[in-house]
Amino acid sequence: MKFQKRNIPNLLTIFRILLFPIVVFFIFFKIDELNIEYDIEQYNIFIPTNIWIAGILFVIASLTDAIDGYLARKYNWTSLFGKIWDPVADKILVNSVLISFSILGYIPFYLTIIMICRDIIVDAYRLIAIGNNIDVSANIFGKLKTIFQMIGLIIIFFIFANKESNTLLGIFNTNWQYYVLQNLMIFVATILSVISGIIYIVKFNQVNKNIYKDENTK
Repeated sequence: MKFQKRNIPNLLTIFRILLFPIVVFFIFFKIDELNIEYDIEQYNIFIPTNIWIAGILFVIASLTDAIDGYLARKYNWTSLFGKIWDPVADKILVNSVLISFSILGYIPFYLTIIMICRDIIVDAYRLIAIGNNIDVSANIFGKLKTIFQMIGLIIIFFIFANKESNTLLGIFNTNWQYYVLQNLMIFVATILSVISGIIYIVKFNQVNKNIYKDENTK
């Protein structure tokens, strides 16, 4: 089969799907060598080897998301496969990390549950839209949600991923202040996730209603 440049976004999407189990594996698989220590001002940050490897892989996967989206828009390299699987690949990657960090106690489970439930509902509407040739464009809140999610998870990977050895705890008088700082981006992402989901569903219903009216007036 001849290689075509327009398939690059789809190949990056497949690569992202294949990468997510490796990221999850390294989050939980402890390695004793090559731990990283660095200072933010006078506060020492200790990141276990498996976490920073998983973090680097997560950053690479996130970059492929940005690249395939850019190529698809710039050169119109779009396809039905991309429309369906690109958002699915993003959610598989992000949600698997959210679940992993919730299991490890870095992210509250209720935030993860809210975002996953939102994704399931919106993806169901998106598949219906694609199946019925209904064009419902993404809204700015959805894009902001993705940005805050990515930044929030990267911050946890490279700053907050080891509470036991993290002297940043010493900055705060109470654990809840540390808890809020650690999850600030994730809190914002959750709010944006809910807002963008509501907007998408409302827009879908409006477009679907207009199509139904047009068909009945013919």
